[in-house]
Amino acid sequence: SGKYRIYAQNHSKTKFFRTAEEIGIAEVVKGKSVNISKKLEQLTTDFEVEYIGFNGQLSENSITLNGGKSYTIFVGGKNINIKDYKIGFSSPFMTVSPNSQFEHDFGENISVISFEVRIDSQISLGEYNLYVESGKGQKSYILGGLTIEEFENPWSNYSLLNN
Repeated sequence: SGKYRIYAQNHSKTKFFRTAEEIGIAEVVKGKSVNISKKLEQLTTDFEVEYIGFNGQLSENSITLNGGKSYTIFVGGKNINIKDYKIGFSSPFMTVSPNSQFEHDFGENISVISFEVRIDSQISLGEYNLYVESGKGQKSYILGGLTIEEFENPWSNYSLLNN
């Protein structure tokens, strides 16, 4: 049980991608159904995020992080760069470290950026979203792409003190 944000996003293989939209917040209670309905806007965008990973390796699977640490994360997709887009998360306990964003050449069919994410020690265990946002407010998400676990992830850059 708990409150959950519901998103809609289409991953298509056309030239333009549908921008992600938040449909609403659902309160889940054991034994009860929840109905959510929203007419989606027909907004398109010319970028998309599809992959996430560590150490220059990209995947469609989520990555495991730990509270109180920082990590260098790689994100790949179509038409993304650090100049025109910003990175965000579904939790205020995750932040991008200043001056940590870089572009990488993985060939002409994929755009790849990396950045350092700092995870506050107060974050709850669970799944979180990462998004890339254009200057026009259009977003492309990796839904549930970041998982906070107790299991120790060895790819940490360093532990954060006093946080």
